[in-house]
Amino acid sequence: MKRILIFLISLLPAALIAQQVPVSVSLTASPAGSANVGTTITLTATASTSTKPLAGGLGKEIQSAFRYTFTAQRTWPCAESTTIATRVATKSVTWKPRAGVYNIAVTAQIGMLPLADARPHPSGQGSASLNNFTVRPTSTGINYIGTTFSPDSGNAVAPATVGLTVSITNPPEFKWWRYSIFGIGSPQTMDHQGSSAQFTLNIPTAGSYSLSPSVDQINQSDCNWEASVTTHSNPYYYVVKAQ
Repeated sequence: MKRILIFLISLLPAALIAQQVPVSVSLTASPAGSANVGTTITLTATASTSTKPLAGGLGKEIQSAFRYTFTAQRTWPCAESTTIATRVATKSVTWKPRAGVYNIAVTAQIGMLPLADARPHPSGQGSASLNNFTVRPTSTGINYIGTTFSPDSGNAVAPATVGLTVSITNPPEFKWWRYSIFGIGSPQTMDHQGSSAQFTLNIPTAGSYSLSPSVDQINQSDCNWEASVTTHSNPYYYVVKAQ
């Protein structure tokens, strides 16, 4: 039986025998890094493979034989998978996602279609990704954002531990919020919060500090990132006294 099987395989046309080759892939987005919701994003993959072991000048034929699959994984505010295009011949596709943070990926495959003649044809695949691509909402429609320090500005003595409450006045129902603060120490973020969030600031030295809170609003029912706003604390400067 083994001899018969080997004999039959030896009779197969050479074009049916796939030669495994490494595939290198890169992926770019335009605009790069981030975009506003509603923007058409162009994703472009570039795939190549070593033609050194392949005779007969297959370079151009190999390029036309690549098939591309583009996908996106929404990582924030909720997990969500999207297939943008599946096994398409074009290396560029367009995409118009809803607001969120995405990991975008492409897989380039070759060997799915036979080449034009009986030469051994290459087979292989490679992938590339763009992580943390951010599609931002254009709305800043979040109600007034208030900040409260404890102790008040001018009363803390360095080194100081200061409490900060960031809150939304008259918050709408069926929402949740992400709060981030910048300007004093390392940035801090609290996610999946109600209409207020409390932070602890460790301030080692005396001085006048400017704090910027950022708030993102998400709809509970469909996890839509509806609005985003960055503002300044009240008072604008928080003063820590020396001993």
